[in-house]
Amino acid sequence: MGIQDLTALFNNLDTACKGFVTNEQIVGFYQSIYLAPVAIEHVDGAIQAVCGTLGTVTRPHFIDVLEELERRRSIDEQSYWDFQALDYNGTNRICLKDAFLLFREFHQERFSMFTWQKFLESRTFPGADVYFDEIRFWLCGYPQGEPASLEQITKEEARLERIQGQHGLEGYNAYKVLQDDGNETQEYQDEMQHHIKRRMNKWKKQGLEAMLFDDGMEVEDLESLDASKDHVTLSDLMDALETKYDLLREKLLLEMANLSSAVEGDQSEIFRELCKKERQLRRTGTLGTEVNSLSGARMSLPYSLFGMMGNVRTKDRKQKEEAEKRIKDLEMQGHFKDEIGKIIMAEYREALDDDSTCGGALLAINSRYQEEKEAILSVIKNKGGQTGTITMETSRLSRQHLLITEEADFHPCALAVGLAERPQGYKTSRLTDWDRVRCESLAKLRLLAKKGRKQIKSPHMYADTDQMEEMGVVDLQKKLVVELVEKHKYEREAAIYMLQGRDSENSKVVAKSMTQGERNKLLKTLRNRHTNWKNSRSEDNQVLYTILQEGIGLYYENRKVDLQESQSKVSEDDTNEAVLADLQQRQEGEFQLVVEDIALKSKEGLMKLICINNKQRVEEHLDNVAFVVLGTVELSEGDREFVKALEEKYDALRDRVLYMGLKDDMKGEWKRMTEKEKRKELKDRRKQEKKLRGAGNVEEMGDLIGLKHKAKMLPTLRKLMGEERGEFEARFTKQKTSGQILDESSKGSYEPVNVLADLIPRYDEELDVLVMWLNKPETKSLSIKQQRIKILQLKLEALAAEMEEDFEVAAMFVGLLERVLSSPSGRHATDNVRQRDLAKRRTQLRSQRLQQNQVYEKQMITALDPTHGDTTGWQLCYLREVLARQEGEREHLLQFLQDDSMDDLREAAAMMAESETKARLAELHTKRRRLDLSNQDDQEEYTSILEEAVAIRYVCKKQQIQKETRREPTKDDVTVSILKDLQEEQDNEIAAILENLLNLSEEDLRDLRTEEREKRENRAVPNVLIVLTQSESKTHQQELLTALQHKYESVQAALLTETLIHKHGEAAWNKMADKEKQQQLRALTQEVELLRREGNNVGLIEVLEGFHLDKTFSSIMGVHRFLFLELVRDTEEDWIPEPTEEEQIMKNPLLNLWLRFESEKKNILQKLKGLDEEYMGEQDQLICIVRLTRETLLSQNSGRFLVSATVVGLAERQMEEGKPRMTGDKARYERVARHKMSSTTKKTSYRDQVSREPGLLAQMNAVMELL
Repeated sequence: MGIQDLTALFNNLDTACKGFVTNEQIVGFYQSIYLAPVAIEHVDGAIQAVCGTLGTVTRPHFIDVLEELERRRSIDEQSYWDFQALDYNGTNRICLKDAFLLFREFHQERFSMFTWQKFLESRTFPGADVYFDEIRFWLCGYPQGEPASLEQITKEEARLERIQGQHGLEGYNAYKVLQDDGNETQEYQDEMQHHIKRRMNKWKKQGLEAMLFDDGMEVEDLESLDASKDHVTLSDLMDALETKYDLLREKLLLEMANLSSAVEGDQSEIFRELCKKERQLRRTGTLGTEVNSLSGARMSLPYSLFGMMGNVRTKDRKQKEEAEKRIKDLEMQGHFKDEIGKIIMAEYREALDDDSTCGGALLAINSRYQEEKEAILSVIKNKGGQTGTITMETSRLSRQHLLITEEADFHPCALAVGLAERPQGYKTSRLTDWDRVRCESLAKLRLLAKKGRKQIKSPHMYADTDQMEEMGVVDLQKKLVVELVEKHKYEREAAIYMLQGRDSENSKVVAKSMTQGERNKLLKTLRNRHTNWKNSRSEDNQVLYTILQEGIGLYYENRKVDLQESQSKVSEDDTNEAVLADLQQRQEGEFQLVVEDIALKSKEGLMKLICINNKQRVEEHLDNVAFVVLGTVELSEGDREFVKALEEKYDALRDRVLYMGLKDDMKGEWKRMTEKEKRKELKDRRKQEKKLRGAGNVEEMGDLIGLKHKAKMLPTLRKLMGEERGEFEARFTKQKTSGQILDESSKGSYEPVNVLADLIPRYDEELDVLVMWLNKPETKSLSIKQQRIKILQLKLEALAAEMEEDFEVAAMFVGLLERVLSSPSGRHATDNVRQRDLAKRRTQLRSQRLQQNQVYEKQMITALDPTHGDTTGWQLCYLREVLARQEGEREHLLQFLQDDSMDDLREAAAMMAESETKARLAELHTKRRRLDLSNQDDQEEYTSILEEAVAIRYVCKKQQIQKETRREPTKDDVTVSILKDLQEEQDNEIAAILENLLNLSEEDLRDLRTEEREKRENRAVPNVLIVLTQSESKTHQQELLTALQHKYESVQAALLTETLIHKHGEAAWNKMADKEKQQQLRALTQEVELLRREGNNVGLIEVLEGFHLDKTFSSIMGVHRFLFLELVRDTEEDWIPEPTEEEQIMKNPLLNLWLRFESEKKNILQKLKGLDEEYMGEQDQLICIVRLTRETLLSQNSGRFLVSATVVGLAERQMEEGKPRMTGDKARYERVARHKMSSTTKKTSYRDQVSREPGLLAQMNAVMELL
């Protein structure tokens, strides 16, 4: 091989173009040539000899290193056969004198006594026989020091004979001691029997090869060969705890052997001697005094054992409680957050300051074993010795066993086990959480250990269900723990490779060039692609790796920004450690969730969990990496139903887009296709769209929308649908607080691409809002029935999209439905424009249908009835009927408005005066109320009423538009305006239904659905009639409802004030400052509002804390004005009897108050819509607002609740002539008069009070005169 070939070879090895290759790469290259292993020590020796450094080789030294490596390989091979020739007894060892001979043979004239003495000093037992691995690297290396003389060689040979003889004598004496020690002999035999059983078990379970290459350290081989068990005993738990500390002890002793070994290869013998001696010292109780006699005991570890592992769980919990108190004290002293963190961590380190030598750690292992044993027994005792607690603790220990064997060195092993002992938070602050510091230290060690190495992939071995069937519950629990540990290991492997592997640099550079907003937006897109990949069940893991590699670069940059807020200097390694630590904490959390539930799982449940985790590992789903990097969420079974409903909604919207594209592409052929063929084409388009969405090819989605350039011609998705759900909820919350209707922003959080692609980020935004809502404490406090209203809303929006053929109509309709609950309080300006655009689009589509002679197809409902108990199903079933009826209403209205044959009626209506049109509309409304639509003749009369009402409304609307715009409106302008009014009325109806659904039983829903079906069959269009016949002056509806709300809030405030007086006592309440009174009242009011939203009627009683009224609510306030006027109309008497109140409501004054509010509100809305006997014109509305405002002021100025409520009730029923009155009003007036008299005489004389309040005397005289 020439120089050019070797240069090309260097380039092939140095793929990253760093200018150097690592020792690992050279090992791989050399083994590929000789097809045999080459020791890494030979490579390191060659590099050290040529370059003078360790680990890496630069281009100039590459050829020299290869030559040196070839020399060493040749000597190594030759020395092996010479060693075998000197091994006369076949023990794989030779005596010291023969080893001396080999040194002289291979070092020849350069042989030096200095090198030979260094070899002897490196040995723990200098006089023992020598094995090949102990000597091979010394033979290949270059000797140091002056060449030895013949005299020195002769003297050394004689000395070696004496040393060898002395060593043989010591060995014989030790053997005699061992023979005399029966206990140690028995212990040795027991250990051998244990390992025989373990290796036989490995043979049976994993095959002959696994048994032959057994390293004796795999803890899963310690599984019992006994019969399968179905529960864990306390004895099993104690055995597991002892095994844990035995394994920790072995790991530490192995570390000591490595630290004390001077020659590579003699660690195993040192380790065996250490184990034997440590066991003997522990048994005799002299370990504490003799620990330093062990090899490597004085060697230092990075920290003490408690510094690495932390305290046991119970003790750590107490420390954290004390730390929380300390943090509060420091905050009270005015310390900043960073200062507090430093103080807390310094105090914690001081508490754990201990001996950091290996000997100290060995002693600490024994003391910690006793501590943990006592802590576990204490937990079990507190739990009453429950089997579930024992199972949970045993599973934790099983995982810790596996973690011990997973880590190569003691430091990361101690960190991993210590963290596994205690529940971990996620992304906690390293300033106050000492376990977070340990987690980052462990991440640092794991990253360092894997640097420059290839990623290890999970073996493709699926779980054997037949084998699991034969296993007991305990074995299945262990297997589940093994699967979780294995899955987590390969997840970390992937994450480490993505952080510091071949593609990591590029992903980090790309992410760095973006702003944080751009990174967050792209992360949402990647999360969506990840979800699509997962749902597609694709076997192409490269797609997943591409998504996660890009995502980890983005997350890395965001994490770096977070760290820079608390650290002045943040390196790449710091950020890598933080990212890996986040993953480790997430994995700890996942295991915690599984282990808390493991004892409750049946055999089938355990098998299912094993298979799930096994599949995730084998197929490399990397779910925890995706959770950390992309923010994917694991939802409960109940929460997944919410997400599924959201997905169905967006699938329905996508179908509308794809349907539009198919119609455009196929043109006339589409109409000739059967429904089955159309469904097939749509299914193919869905697959194309899903593939593009999964790959992130958003630009290419435009080709699926239809004709060329159509994607650019359509309005943007935001223009059609409006603001995202999160924006709306934030704006609407602010609107409810301020009382002002705020408009939406014109620009969204993402740049539009095309309507199909824009559905992706919109879905992401809405999913974020949904998940946040699901995780809110307020949501969790709601009943399941209340939470499921959210599912119903999403399903309603999906249903609305499915019912519309045209995408633009579907998008606008769904967007308006998303904000339908704001409709009664008034839409914002952009939604009003959107409502008009929707009406215009519907009008245009119907006109096109008429031109093409297409017949209107009535919406057919073929869905099966829900099962009994499926409340959400029945609610949706009812709403489906409502939507179908509303669609029919729009069709009926447009049929009348677009009918040219009605021009004569319109001309006649135009001749009527304004007073005549109002009177005629009222007359038509009254006539409709008398009709029975199940009768054919009445149906014809109903049609005539509608035709006339349409003609009148058309003329009125035309005049109104002309007055507002000062131009002659077209027929379409009037049609669109009336249809917009109908859409608004239908939205209000939907909002009212959603608000009231919680109060409806399944039987109620069945009845309502039946009513809806009858309306459709009888062609009843109630909303059309309302729009056509209601009063035009609806402009003060919101002011009316707001004034009404304020009145009842004022009365409620008086009632809650009475509750607080009852709670504190009147004397204490009077002494309280006004500010404190207001704070308590505000807090109580908020609590009541929450209870009302939850529908918690029992809570409305409990919140009064024992305060109750000695009178019924009706006897205090009486009926409201509208019910009173109805009673007046039905009688000619001056005294009207009081209605009775139900017993259960009498005990709940708050519920009664708001039921009264709902009744009065209903009457106001009916009068505004003209559903009652009389309309409420604009003047009447203004009078009503003034009346309500006066009643509110009277309530606020009347003091105590009894008087406040009474005054409001009396004011509501005031008549011009003072009659008629309710029979209870006399007693109410007397109550008010007594209060006025007593409150006047309490503080000052009557005359003084009158002089300060001139209107009081006149008011009291008027009251007395009435009485």
